[in-house]
Amino acid sequence: MKNQNKREFALPERYLQLLAQLKPGKENSITVDKIISNTNGTFTRRDIFAIKHDLIMRYGYPIGSSREGTFKGFYLIENDNELVDTVRPLQNEAQTMMNLSKKLIENYQNTDNDEENVG
Repeated sequence: MKNQNKREFALPERYLQLLAQLKPGKENSITVDKIISNTNGTFTRRDIFAIKHDLIMRYGYPIGSSREGTFKGFYLIENDNELVDTVRPLQNEAQTMMNLSKKLIENYQNTDNDEENVG
Protein backbone atom coordinates (compact mmCIF):
# COMPACT_ATOMS: atom_id res chain seq x y z
CA MET A 1 0.00 0.00 0.00
CA LYS A 2 1.38 3.40 -0.96
CA ASN A 3 2.70 5.60 1.86
CA GLN A 4 1.44 3.16 4.47
CA ASN A 5 4.41 3.72 6.78
CA LYS A 6 3.93 7.50 6.79
CA ARG A 7 0.27 7.16 7.76
CA GLU A 8 0.95 4.65 10.50
CA PHE A 9 3.12 7.08 12.47
CA ALA A 10 0.09 9.30 13.13
CA LEU A 11 -2.20 6.47 14.22
CA PRO A 12 -3.19 5.85 17.84
CA GLU A 13 -1.92 2.56 19.28
CA ARG A 14 -5.34 0.87 19.20
CA TYR A 15 -5.70 1.77 15.54
CA LEU A 16 -2.33 0.19 14.82
CA GLN A 17 -3.40 -2.94 16.71
CA LEU A 18 -6.52 -3.26 14.59
CA LEU A 19 -4.72 -2.41 11.37
CA ALA A 20 -2.16 -5.15 12.10
CA GLN A 21 -5.02 -7.67 11.88
CA LEU A 22 -5.99 -6.58 8.35
CA LYS A 23 -4.23 -8.17 5.41
CA PRO A 24 -4.28 -7.20 1.72
CA GLY A 25 -6.83 -9.00 -0.45
CA LYS A 26 -10.33 -10.33 0.06
CA GLU A 27 -8.95 -13.87 0.29
CA ASN A 28 -7.22 -12.78 3.51
CA SER A 29 -10.31 -11.28 5.14
CA ILE A 30 -10.76 -11.58 8.89
CA THR A 31 -13.99 -11.61 10.84
CA VAL A 32 -14.79 -9.34 13.76
CA ASP A 33 -14.95 -12.38 16.05
CA LYS A 34 -11.48 -13.46 14.93
CA ILE A 35 -10.09 -9.96 15.56
CA ILE A 36 -11.56 -10.03 19.07
CA SER A 37 -10.07 -13.47 19.65
CA ASN A 38 -6.65 -12.56 18.23
CA THR A 39 -6.45 -9.50 20.47
CA ASN A 40 -7.57 -11.32 23.62
CA GLY A 41 -10.77 -9.32 23.85
CA THR A 42 -8.98 -5.96 23.73
CA PHE A 43 -11.65 -4.75 21.31
CA THR A 44 -15.43 -4.89 21.43
CA ARG A 45 -17.45 -5.17 18.24
CA ARG A 46 -18.33 -1.49 18.62
CA ASP A 47 -14.62 -0.57 18.98
CA ILE A 48 -13.75 -2.42 15.80
CA PHE A 49 -16.46 -0.77 13.72
CA ALA A 50 -15.67 2.71 15.10
CA ILE A 51 -11.93 2.34 14.51
CA LYS A 52 -12.50 0.88 11.03
CA HIS A 53 -14.68 3.91 10.24
CA ASP A 54 -11.94 6.29 11.42
CA LEU A 55 -9.25 4.42 9.49
CA ILE A 56 -11.31 4.90 6.32
CA MET A 57 -12.67 8.40 6.90
CA ARG A 58 -9.84 10.14 8.77
CA TYR A 59 -6.71 8.26 7.81
CA GLY A 60 -7.40 7.21 4.22
CA TYR A 61 -7.13 3.43 4.46
CA PRO A 62 -9.01 1.41 1.82
CA ILE A 63 -10.60 -1.17 4.10
CA GLY A 64 -12.90 -3.59 2.37
CA SER A 65 -15.55 -5.79 3.85
CA SER A 66 -17.60 -8.73 2.80
CA ARG A 67 -20.68 -10.21 4.46
CA GLU A 68 -21.25 -13.05 2.01
CA GLY A 69 -19.38 -15.83 0.29
CA THR A 70 -16.26 -17.70 1.29
CA PHE A 71 -14.25 -14.70 2.44
CA LYS A 72 -16.24 -12.85 5.10
CA GLY A 73 -14.77 -10.02 7.12
CA PHE A 74 -12.44 -7.06 6.73
CA TYR A 75 -9.39 -6.72 4.51
CA LEU A 76 -7.26 -4.09 2.76
CA ILE A 77 -8.59 -3.51 -0.75
CA GLU A 78 -6.05 -4.47 -3.43
CA ASN A 79 -7.91 -4.07 -6.72
CA ASP A 80 -10.95 -2.65 -8.50
CA ASN A 81 -13.01 -5.82 -8.05
CA GLU A 82 -12.55 -5.73 -4.28
CA LEU A 83 -13.49 -2.05 -4.25
CA VAL A 84 -16.69 -2.78 -6.20
CA ASP A 85 -17.48 -5.75 -3.95
CA THR A 86 -17.23 -3.45 -0.91
CA VAL A 87 -18.98 -0.38 -2.30
CA ARG A 88 -21.92 -2.04 -4.09
CA PRO A 89 -23.70 -3.28 -0.93
CA LEU A 90 -23.16 0.12 0.73
CA GLN A 91 -24.72 1.93 -2.23
CA ASN A 92 -27.63 -0.54 -2.34
CA GLU A 93 -28.25 -0.07 1.38
CA ALA A 94 -28.16 3.72 1.00
CA GLN A 95 -30.67 3.55 -1.86
CA THR A 96 -32.96 1.30 0.19
CA MET A 97 -32.83 3.76 3.09
CA MET A 98 -33.63 6.70 0.78
CA ASN A 99 -36.60 4.79 -0.66
CA LEU A 100 -37.83 3.98 2.84
CA SER A 101 -37.57 7.59 4.01
CA LYS A 102 -39.43 8.86 0.93
CA LYS A 103 -42.17 6.29 1.46
CA LEU A 104 -42.51 7.18 5.13
CA ILE A 105 -42.92 10.86 4.23
CA GLU A 106 -45.47 9.94 1.57
CA ASN A 107 -47.39 7.71 3.99
CA TYR A 108 -47.43 10.40 6.65
CA GLN A 109 -48.62 13.05 4.21
CA ASN A 110 -51.45 10.74 3.13
CA THR A 111 -52.78 10.44 6.67
CA ASP A 112 -54.98 12.84 8.63
CA ASN A 113 -51.91 13.90 10.66
CA ASP A 114 -50.31 16.04 7.97
CA GLU A 115 -50.62 19.46 9.63
CA GLU A 116 -46.86 19.91 9.30
CA ASN A 117 -45.16 19.05 6.07
CA VAL A 118 -42.02 16.92 6.47
CA GLY A 119 -39.17 17.04 3.93
